[in-house]
Amino acid sequence: MIILSGDLRTVYDQIMRSSSSGTVSVLVFVPYNVDSIAAKSILFDLFKRDDILAHFSFVRRYAELDSCIKTHVTEGTLPSSVFFINCAGAVSLLARYEGAFNSETKAYIIESHRPIHPHNIDSRNEFVNVFDVANQIDTTLSDEEQQMNESFADPASIQAYALAVENGLANSQVLWFAILGLTEHFILGHIDNNRYETLLEIISNEVSRLSNGKPFTVIYDDNGDETVRPDTGIQVPVFQEFAISSSTELRCPLLRQWTLEESLHASTFIASRLRLWTESGQENLQHLLATTGIKLKQARQTYIVMDSEVKDTIVERFDRQIDTFNLAGFTFPSFTLRRGYETELSAADVVLALRAQLCTVTENSLPQLDTFSGMRFLNNPELRHSSMEAAKKRAKSIVKFGTELLSRRNSMIINSQDFWTVTVRDALDPAFKHEPQTVAELGQFLLQALDTLIQDGGSIPIILSILDEEKDKFLVVAVSPSFEFSDAVSTPFGKLFKAAAAEAEIVISADSFDSFVCTVPAQNLPLFFDILSRLIVRDV
Repeated sequence: MIILSGDLRTVYDQIMRSSSSGTVSVLVFVPYNVDSIAAKSILFDLFKRDDILAHFSFVRRYAELDSCIKTHVTEGTLPSSVFFINCAGAVSLLARYEGAFNSETKAYIIESHRPIHPHNIDSRNEFVNVFDVANQIDTTLSDEEQQMNESFADPASIQAYALAVENGLANSQVLWFAILGLTEHFILGHIDNNRYETLLEIISNEVSRLSNGKPFTVIYDDNGDETVRPDTGIQVPVFQEFAISSSTELRCPLLRQWTLEESLHASTFIASRLRLWTESGQENLQHLLATTGIKLKQARQTYIVMDSEVKDTIVERFDRQIDTFNLAGFTFPSFTLRRGYETELSAADVVLALRAQLCTVTENSLPQLDTFSGMRFLNNPELRHSSMEAAKKRAKSIVKFGTELLSRRNSMIINSQDFWTVTVRDALDPAFKHEPQTVAELGQFLLQALDTLIQDGGSIPIILSILDEEKDKFLVVAVSPSFEFSDAVSTPFGKLFKAAAAEAEIVISADSFDSFVCTVPAQNLPLFFDILSRLIVRDV
C-alpha cells in the first residue's frame, strides 16, 4: 500500500495507537549509509518526543536482515511497527518473511531505491506500507514496466522529514538531518539537478520558516530540548549553539579541513576535468590556480588560517574560470552548520566524514557507535576529527587509484561497446579500500573522466571487478552514468546479474541492498561477463 503526503498524519496516529508504554513498539532497520542514518535520526527524535520506545537495528546486507527478522518471529518479539529504511523495498516482504506481517505487525518502507517490488505497493496489501511523499511511484505502469530500470527517488531522510513536519516536529535538528541525506544523494549523483534545486528551495524555505525569516541559532539544554532564537542583536555565546546557513560550495572535498591545494588534488571533479593523470593536466591545475589570483603560499595554508579576503572570495574566483577550464558544475548550492565558536562545517564535509567512518566496516569491526547518531557525531570532537582525517585519506586514495587506472587506460579499461569494464587482480594501491561504496565512487570518477576523453562514450555504464585474494572472489560493482550526463539511461543490473549467473549455472552473492553489487567466483568471471554482455545488448 502506498502512503502519500496526505496520509502521513493518519499513518503516524496508527503507529502511536499501536504502541505500548514501557515496551519496544517500533523496530527500525538501518543500512550503513548517510541518508539512512539521517532518516533514522529524524525518526528517533519523533519517537522520543511521543514516548514511543523504538529499537534501531543496523544491517549491512540481506543476510543480517533475514536473521534478525527470523529471530524476532521465532521469539515472538516482533513489535507492532517495523520500519525498513533504504532496505528491502525491492523484495516482497510478505513472501520473503512469510507470516511476519499481519494485522498485529505492520511494515513501513521508507525507500530511495527504485524499483519497489509490486507486492509492496499493491493497494490490497494492508500489512506493508510504502512512503511515496512526492508521488514518485507510477502506479499506471505494469509490474514488468516498473521493474525495468533501477534508479533513485527522493532521499529517505527527506521523506522522514515530511513525516516529522506533518506531525508537528519541525526544528533545525531534524532539518539538518534532511540536508545531510539530500547532500549524500547529490554527491553520489543519485538525483538530477532540477530535483535537487527543487528540494533545496523547499529546505531554504524551511530554514526561513523556522526562524521567522531571520538568521537564527539553536540552543540545546541538558535534556536535549531545543529553543530557536532569532538573531536580533548582541548575543551571549552559549555552549552547543548552532546555526544553519545557505552556502555555495566548490566540488573540493573537505576544503575547510585542509589546504586548497590538497583539496583540489583530491577532487574527482577536478581530476577528471583537467585530466590530472597527465603532465599537461597537472600544468593546467597550476594555471587554474594562477588565474584565480590565489598565491601558492595561500593555497598551501590550512583553510582556517588562509587570508580572510581569499576565503571570502574563493568561490567567486573559481566561478570566473569555469568557462575557460571547462568546469561547468564546479560550484553547487548547499548549506553549512556553525556551532558556537567551532569551525563552520559544510553539509558535504559532514557527509564525507560519515561515509569514511561507515566504510571502515568489516566482518569483525564496526564504526564507533556515535557514527550512527547525527547529533552524537557532531558532539564528539575526537570522532569528528578522526572521521575528517579518514575522509581525506579516502578521497586521495580514490583519485590516486583512478588516475593510475586512467594512465594505463588501454590495458586496464576495456570498452565493450555497451559498457566499460575494469578488472583489477593486483592491489595497485594498498590504501584503497575494496568495499562496495568506495568502488562505486571510483566508478563514478572513471565515468566522469572517460566522458572528457571520449565524447560519445561516457554515457554507458562501467563495471568494476576487484579481486579478493583471500576469498578468491571478485567484488563486482556496476555504476550507471550519473544525472550530470543528460543522455544517461538506468540499467537494471540487479536483474541482469542474476540472469547471467543463472544462465552460466554459477553461484553469485547478491546480498547487498544495492542491486548493482555482487560477488563472483574468480574462475567464473570471464563466463559471467560474456553472458552479461549479451544480456545487456538484448536489454538496451
